[in-house]
Amino acid sequence: MCQIIITGVSGILGESDTSHPLRVEISGTAEDCPKVAVTVNGFGPVEADVEADGTWTAVLHEGVAYPVDGLRCGDAVKVHAECTEGDCPKDEWNGPLPCRGESDPCPAVTLEVVAVEGCKGGLIEVTLKATAGGVPPNTVYSWDFGNGEDEAALLTTAEMTRTVSYPPGGPYTSTFAFILPEGCPGATPLTVGPFDPCPPECPTATIEVVEVGDECVDGRLAVTFRFTVTGGSETTAAYIDYGDGTYSPSVMAGPGETVASDDYLDDPITHAYEAPAAGLPPVAHTPCVVFSPPFDDCDPVPLDPPLSVPPCAGGCEAYRVQSLRVEVGPCVDGRRTVTVTATTDGPEAPDSFAWEFSDEAAYTTEANQVTHVMDAAATHQASVAVVVTWPDGCTDLATEGFAVAACAEDDEDETDTDTGDGNETGTGDGNETDTGEQDEVIETPPPQPAPWCGLIRILGLILLIVGLVLVFGGACASNVVVAGIGIGLAVAGAALLILWALCCAPAAGGCRLLQQLIELLSLLEIALTVIAVIFGILSIFEIGLPCLIGTVIDWGIVGFLIAVLTLIFGQIGCQFRRPTLLDGLLGGLRRG
Repeated sequence: MCQIIITGVSGILGESDTSHPLRVEISGTAEDCPKVAVTVNGFGPVEADVEADGTWTAVLHEGVAYPVDGLRCGDAVKVHAECTEGDCPKDEWNGPLPCRGESDPCPAVTLEVVAVEGCKGGLIEVTLKATAGGVPPNTVYSWDFGNGEDEAALLTTAEMTRTVSYPPGGPYTSTFAFILPEGCPGATPLTVGPFDPCPPECPTATIEVVEVGDECVDGRLAVTFRFTVTGGSETTAAYIDYGDGTYSPSVMAGPGETVASDDYLDDPITHAYEAPAAGLPPVAHTPCVVFSPPFDDCDPVPLDPPLSVPPCAGGCEAYRVQSLRVEVGPCVDGRRTVTVTATTDGPEAPDSFAWEFSDEAAYTTEANQVTHVMDAAATHQASVAVVVTWPDGCTDLATEGFAVAACAEDDEDETDTDTGDGNETGTGDGNETDTGEQDEVIETPPPQPAPWCGLIRILGLILLIVGLVLVFGGACASNVVVAGIGIGLAVAGAALLILWALCCAPAAGGCRLLQQLIELLSLLEIALTVIAVIFGILSIFEIGLPCLIGTVIDWGIVGFLIAVLTLIFGQIGCQFRRPTLLDGLLGGLRRG
């Protein structure tokens, strides 16, 4: 690859005349170019041969070429260098002409690669070393590493090392030049690379056991895991190899991203291991987090310590609660004593019985019987639950329901017994004895509303509310069509409510329900009146007269509906705490 670089421009002052340069020297390096042509300020060119080490120097003498004639130290110069043969990019140098004395020394420097380290983050780390000699005071250098990075500073030591990161590929060219003293040649360019692509950077992971099941189910023990994945140099997929030939769902993590399995997946990662039979030793498994391609060569992350699956407890199926017998005793001071007896099956006697009643009372006994005193102020349904535990850890749960009859003056000797099989709720025989005489009271059930009554009431309220909203919105927007539709819906809703009041109200709750409805609509009227006044005042300044008219109409419709409902409801036989409007008018006419 053809390349030309200008590394130094300097005016060399002779001993007899220190104010005028005797010659101008331009130095540089070249690749795949035998001869370089140099121009200064557009004059020239002066040709220079490229040496075997790739360096070249072009010299312009005073009196021979115009660019030297008349130039002084510090004058602006523009230097171009190009190859005399072939198509090679030019290099350019611009700046004030630097000068140094003919006897001033130039420092010398060499570059070398000290070490090439492994990939980190997809980049190759290379250690470069620059060794300088004969450096005068206040020498300033410029070091271009060839990867887009460079540095410039005062050269204070004879040796410098830098660790530089290079992407795969190359080669890269590192150059070292001197800024002061001007015109001194830098180091021969150093070629770094090329480098092969970096292998994938392996991801990392963690794995832990969150929970181990309390007991076996169908000979298997459930174990819940949690694992995290931190992505490598690319997006990473990872999963758990349970160690028994089965695998978990995968979890995805971006480069450098840490993702937990319980955040990525909807359900916890639970696996059922086949447990050894009773009497056999535990079985060890080593679950591992395994990475999918392109990271399948990366080492799995094992669970530490390995998982030990114990044998299943044998014979638990033989331990059962067969039945619960509940005896409800007689009343004593408004309370009844409840006695519960559990009947169990199994090769061994139970260790303990944990009882809990529906009134939240709890007992633990070694015997299979418990007594509990319950309130009997009113007849109510109750229940009891028991968890029986046997010596080898087997357990069984049973529940039973029963009735607690209310205490009466003459039932002191009454006893109820409920017996269940431990899986259903018993009801008892329900026998009660009452020796007192009571008058028979026959109540007439209230009339039931027609099936369509509820629909009419709901539809009426919906039409009324939607209509009022449309009236208000149409008036404020000066939209006559919308306001008209709202008036129609509101009137239709009011008509349905009146129909419901006439046909359904007595059966649906009577006059009290009607009164509550009127009171509710009255509150709505008051609220809408306040809103109408507020928005009406604001509309004069912002929206205009149509909105004020709309709010007044809105309020007027509600007021009209309240008055109509009040008059009609007052005439269908409902008596309120205050007289209706029609009652007041009729009373005044009679007095007149």
